[in-house]
Amino acid sequence: MGFCNPHCLLALLFTHGGLACMLVVYAIIGAAVFQAIEGQFEIRERIHLEEVRSNVLTTIWNITVIDGHEDMNFTSWSEQVRDIFREYEHEHRRSVIHGVSDVLPLRWTFSGSLFFACTVFTTIGYGHMAPETTEGRAFCMVYAFFGIPLLMLVLVDLGSLLARGTKFLYLKIFRPYINKNSGRVSCFERKEKTLDRQQSVVKKDVKVKSNVNEMGTPVNDTSKADHWKTDFGRDETVENQGDTEDNNNEDNEKKDEFDLPMLAILAFGFLYMCVLAALFSAWENWSYFECFYFSFITLSTIGFGDLIPEHQKFTIASSFFILLGMTVMTMCITLSQSKIEHSLKWMGWRIGIKPKPKETPDDGSIAA
Repeated sequence: MGFCNPHCLLALLFTHGGLACMLVVYAIIGAAVFQAIEGQFEIRERIHLEEVRSNVLTTIWNITVIDGHEDMNFTSWSEQVRDIFREYEHEHRRSVIHGVSDVLPLRWTFSGSLFFACTVFTTIGYGHMAPETTEGRAFCMVYAFFGIPLLMLVLVDLGSLLARGTKFLYLKIFRPYINKNSGRVSCFERKEKTLDRQQSVVKKDVKVKSNVNEMGTPVNDTSKADHWKTDFGRDETVENQGDTEDNNNEDNEKKDEFDLPMLAILAFGFLYMCVLAALFSAWENWSYFECFYFSFITLSTIGFGDLIPEHQKFTIASSFFILLGMTVMTMCITLSQSKIEHSLKWMGWRIGIKPKPKETPDDGSIAA
């Protein structure tokens, strides 16, 4: 019954998995609609082009064999055939402009339509496919209008999730080694030790005050409550516990605000592009440099369209890894955002348009 509640369904949709599923379903719906509209148009155009070619062959045969006569010379025959081929070229050019070719395989299959739908809401826009019908173009505008904000929402959500996960792994794996080699204690460990010392001092103070009355004479421990109150009637133990929880929350926020080295962020993004290039080199007849070039142009959403995946059996996998790569790029941007802001503040101070930024005592990075 709980899942039938509209509020529960809405809350489920806006989870990390819910947003990802919404994007997948949105891409599938777009692929189905584009295939239904543009796929039928492509089939009709292919049939028409085949009919034109058959008519050309029939007409040439009639001119040459059936209608031919002895006084026909090569000049008159070539003029008639030239006119026929001119009409065929006109029809073939029109089909090519509409993106239809009877030599290449069908483009508006489900996998091809899915790849095109992904290029729409990712704003890559290779330009190798485009709607030719009025219905398809109208749907494309509406599809992009709602798809682009949905993609931005998913990228920000999953990018932030990957950023937090990357920070957690970095702190768990690399940070202890860095501290050990440098002989320094991280700000997080130092903060925890400071909290422990403060809590121990508060406990000793409470114990001493609970055993001494106002005249300075000791009192029986059993006659004293487990905790004492201040002159204002507040429970000091509860306050100390609340302060400890606040300090722990601040400590967690500090860990979440930790900045990864810019070199590690760039290396992570570069590594993913290398992996993506290796996948495309196994799928397409491209060199590794061409695959890396395609990966960079795609993930940066430039989308020149000079290199396009041709094997449709890998189209769905290509769409998945491109969307995953855009999420990784969003994660890298999220991780490097504070670094870039700090660098801009430092540059502003160096040229005299901003006040001198503060530096943290732990790693020397510029504070916000």
